[in-house]
Amino acid sequence: MAARRIGFGADEDEAGNTARRGLSKAYLFLLIPLAFVAIGGWMLIDSLQFSGVALPADGTVISVEADSSGDGVTYQPTIRYTGIDGITREAPTHISSSGYDYRIGTRVEILYDPAAPATVRINGLLSLWALPVGFSVLGLLLFVVFLAAMLRAARDTTPAGPDAKAMRP
Repeated sequence: MAARRIGFGADEDEAGNTARRGLSKAYLFLLIPLAFVAIGGWMLIDSLQFSGVALPADGTVISVEADSSGDGVTYQPTIRYTGIDGITREAPTHISSSGYDYRIGTRVEILYDPAAPATVRINGLLSLWALPVGFSVLGLLLFVVFLAAMLRAARDTTPAGPDAKAMRP
């Protein structure tokens, strides 16, 4: 038979243990912002690696595919460009976006991977860096907010009573 604590603080101890168990489960919520940071980091590394090997070229938008599935419409332009090898190619951009506002015939500067010439990205701050930086910053902000909320909850679960001051660090 397990010994049960009797006297002042017995109920508070059980409540405190329940609160601490709940708090330890709350640490699982930190996985959400960490996933955002990980995805943003992966995309940032991908953009850095692509930028390191990609070559610039002038291209022309030859078509724009609109996709209205989901919450809104996104557009994915297909670009015709001539590579450094003199071969003219057509390739869609690597992502679609609601922010792409390119009309057919619009001239754009692109980056393409000479080892994989069908991999084309529009050479611009938004198309290269907005998504990776956005995911990373959002993840870091969520992490700070979740961590602050959990630390506050942990502070609020400390025992109350005459011995509370002696128990706090």
